[in-house]
Amino acid sequence: MVGKYRLYAPRGLQMPRLSTLLLILSFISLAACGEMVSEDNATRTLTAEGWTEVTVTGKHGISPHYVGGCGEDDSVAFKASGLNPAGVQSTATVCCGLIVKSCTIRH
Repeated sequence: MVGKYRLYAPRGLQMPRLSTLLLILSFISLAACGEMVSEDNATRTLTAEGWTEVTVTGKHGISPHYVGGCGEDDSVAFKASGLNPAGVQSTATVCCGLIVKSCTIRH
């Protein structure tokens, strides 16, 4: 103690528990926004391009640009299979945005 003031050692970068919890919850909610996009969007996109017998085989809503090969503006990546416009059994990735960006097909 120096005079009437007490000296404290710095606490470093520790955050209170509530702030840490809120930070984690906000990160999870932002990262999982792609989970709100329906598989119907992927099916409609592929059928509009001439695909038939479309089956969605996977959905990546968290980090689609790392897992699914989509762009940074995409919120979700769908893996799908079906007959492509040439009539050949094939697979594709459909990348969709949440609100503004529409879906695109990646082969």
